[in-house]
Amino acid sequence: MSRSSRAAKTNGEHIRRWGWKAPLKWIRAAALRYTGWKCEGPFPRLGHQALLILGPGLDAEKWVTSVVEHKLSFSGIWAADPFGSIEPATLPLHDLILVDYRTEHLVQLIGQAHARGIPIQLVRVAHPEKRIRCNTPFTPSKFLRRDLAYIRRVFSYNN
Repeated sequence: MSRSSRAAKTNGEHIRRWGWKAPLKWIRAAALRYTGWKCEGPFPRLGHQALLILGPGLDAEKWVTSVVEHKLSFSGIWAADPFGSIEPATLPLHDLILVDYRTEHLVQLIGQAHARGIPIQLVRVAHPEKRIRCNTPFTPSKFLRRDLAYIRRVFSYNN
């Protein structure tokens, strides 16, 4: 069974990872890598749990995000819609969880990552240099607002 058609099991439910979009995402990532886009930093390895918070310019529908997903071997799943249309009850039981920094549920997700001991990594894009950078993982603290302020401060450099 191919990686794109394999179903992921989260919270007792089976969901499709990429479905018919996997070849399109791979082609997008290959095209961007051919034009010079590169990933830098300590991206999580397969088999390790991590909550990846994607910063400005890395929306689910952007082509640049395909490079990140390709770097992760298309093994990550999106935890929540950026504008709150999906209510995440709990973090999925999955290795790599992708979330947009604008989601209304970011405080909840950080709290759940703290409770389960899942490290957080921030991913941001530098358009002029054609680079996608991943920060070193950090363990969320019990002070969720402090972690949220740190995340906003890191992403404010992209504006």
